[in-house]
Amino acid sequence: MTNLKKIGIIGTQCIGKSTLIEDMMLQWPQLSRPERTYRDLVKEKNLPINKKGTKESQGLILDFLVEEATRNYGKKKMVFDRTPLDNLAYTFWLYDKKLSDIDEAFIDDCVIKSRNALTHYSILFYLPLIEKNNIVLSEKDQRDVDPVYRAEIDVLFDSFYRAWEAKNTRLFNNNDTPAIIPIYGNPIERIEMICMYINNKCEFYGEKDSLITDIAEKAMLAENLGLTNKNLPKKR
Repeated sequence: MTNLKKIGIIGTQCIGKSTLIEDMMLQWPQLSRPERTYRDLVKEKNLPINKKGTKESQGLILDFLVEEATRNYGKKKMVFDRTPLDNLAYTFWLYDKKLSDIDEAFIDDCVIKSRNALTHYSILFYLPLIEKNNIVLSEKDQRDVDPVYRAEIDVLFDSFYRAWEAKNTRLFNNNDTPAIIPIYGNPIERIEMICMYINNKCEFYGEKDSLITDIAEKAMLAENLGLTNKNLPKKR
């Protein structure tokens, strides 16, 4: 397996992606995240998003995410809140609902750009909308709080995940595609799941490494997250 360089966090809105990234950066101080995100682009250009997205806005956001994915960050290990695959989910939704000027030719172009950009990630962690990941929707800038909309976007992510499992060549370059790993549970459980893939040096496990984090590492994680043994969430 190649060295870990870029991690993508994907999933529908209000699912805990930003919180997970903050927890990951506590667990792995080696991680960095971009200072400027697509949200800054949306604000700067006052772009319509979510249900109001257009061919222009989705194209500009996708180009930003593609550039973010392909950029050379030197020796930094990067973690990203959303990837070109996220943009594709929202674009597919708009096309399916026929709520914008997005057409089939635009979809085809977005698929090609996304497929090529995804090869630059080391791994993608996917937060599916299941009971263990269900977070109460709350008002926030650039967020649509319609629960049906959130669920419909999640269905698209689920279809992407299944397409990756099936080695669908339309969406993924099977010769160079990062693994997509579903992550769920409370904050501790989510980090514990990721610890099955990333060691304390912020690298993928090698043949000589153990996939089980020891008690000391878990205690350090709990302390970093402001938790104690008494108030650690119990596994469901």
